[in-house]
Amino acid sequence: MPAIQTTPGNQTRLRAGAAVMTLAGLVFVAYAVVFLGLNFTGAFLELGVGLDQVDKGMAEVEAFSPQLHHYISHLHIALSGFIAATGLAIACQSWYGVRRGERWAFATAVVVPTVGLAVALLQRNAKPCDEKRLRFRTVPLMCGMESHIYRRFFGAS
Repeated sequence: MPAIQTTPGNQTRLRAGAAVMTLAGLVFVAYAVVFLGLNFTGAFLELGVGLDQVDKGMAEVEAFSPQLHHYISHLHIALSGFIAATGLAIACQSWYGVRRGERWAFATAVVVPTVGLAVALLQRNAKPCDEKRLRFRTVPLMCGMESHIYRRFFGAS
């Protein structure tokens, strides 16, 4: 896909949108650092997961099975690496590609985190019905927002 030719007014909006997308990518990286740090603290699990969701902490898991504790810890470390890599890729594509009007960079920087969120949300099928409906509505809502952002910053219909 070729770069989009923009007017000076649209170029300002394009640069502002690319800066916001770059910031979002850097927030991914920051979350990955927090996620990694939580692996080595008493929290052990990700942000938002506490005793209401999981009734065992790091010490209990380790006492039950040191191998299971090591496995969960390894998954957290690996996942934090993938989150950081995704954030870095989004930030770079946004800053160097989207800012120049490259459609492929915009599409990739938007689709990659959307797919990740869709997989994360849709895999939780054992939750109450209202929560399922909310999750199934989130992905189409995100796609609609992304379409609006694309039209707004690239001036396409």
